[in-house]
Amino acid sequence: MTVGVAQVVINAEDRDAVCRSYLTGGWKETFRARLPNHPAKVPFQAIKRTTLDMSHLTSAARSSVEVTCYIDNPPAGATVYELDGAVVRLRACEPRASRAFWCALGFAHRGENILEARAILPAWQLQVALLPSSGDPPHTSVDADGCVLVTLLTTAIERELDRLAGTDLLLRHTSAWEEQVGGRGVTVAFVEGPSGELVELLEISRGVR
Repeated sequence: MTVGVAQVVINAEDRDAVCRSYLTGGWKETFRARLPNHPAKVPFQAIKRTTLDMSHLTSAARSSVEVTCYIDNPPAGATVYELDGAVVRLRACEPRASRAFWCALGFAHRGENILEARAILPAWQLQVALLPSSGDPPHTSVDADGCVLVTLLTTAIERELDRLAGTDLLLRHTSAWEEQVGGRGVTVAFVEGPSGELVELLEISRGVR
């Protein structure tokens, strides 16, 4: 099951500029890392990537933010997210199916087009606002410019992937893979919802961020 929102992920060409805006707003940087691009991410990237720089920023009362920068090429591709303070706005071409998708992820209805992760810790809470739009789902990518992912903490990632795959709400998904990030072992997977929204599932082997 998912237990809350670990972070939102912002991809940018200038990582330091984005980090400065959060640091002046009260966030604290907990770690920086440089990682090789994992092969499992390739189908969810717009162009070829080799290396990722990232910074992890935390706040006591707001969702953590991960700022990423692929060092070999500037951002490319598309995202359906916009981050507006404590709310992630989602351009939803399939609003009904997207509502069902976020409910399957453990979010609850707060209004007709507002869904909320209700977790014990304020930093694990987040609202997603669906903005109905026309057209087909874009081919979204984690290397686009702006907010590209919502990361959810899960206690059993394999079971969560199997359960979500059985809902028929996923456009795409990866298998789970393992990485070392910030000195911790993590197991990661990507899923894509009906409107092209990308969600990262994260299981941490020792403790919680």
